[in-house]
Amino acid sequence: MFLQQVELFRDLPAHLLQEINASGEEVPCPKGEFLFRAGQPAHSLYILKEGRARVTIGEKGNIHFLACDVGDIFGWPSLVDRPLYTASVECLEDCKFVRIPKEKLNNILEKDLSAQALFFKRLAATIGQRLISAYDTVLSAYREQGPPSYG
Repeated sequence: MFLQQVELFRDLPAHLLQEINASGEEVPCPKGEFLFRAGQPAHSLYILKEGRARVTIGEKGNIHFLACDVGDIFGWPSLVDRPLYTASVECLEDCKFVRIPKEKLNNILEKDLSAQALFFKRLAATIGQRLISAYDTVLSAYREQGPPSYG
């Protein structure tokens, strides 16, 4: 089962994984198209199943992250009650994603509180790692430009 390969779902009980898997649907997204854009309503979690995608943040999409690995997740704001996606996801090649509606995922995880805690602990780690990557990206851009001039 694909979800067993995804860090976010690793070690969850098999019966929950089966339910989560059954609640998801595969979504194709062609090269050059956006899976979603920052500011759109956040209703689902997406997992990259095939292909490569670019994640951009910022008003002009000026900070880029490449999400190249199968199993990368997108749309986490939907899981933490954020009403809108905070980044845009563009397909760099033909992609396939698994879409899991947040309500279905939450209902399944509520059946096992220890599994729910493990899932959200892993989600927090993923978000934290992305924050560190964002800091590194900003700092490297700053180093290339040098310190700002004030006069």
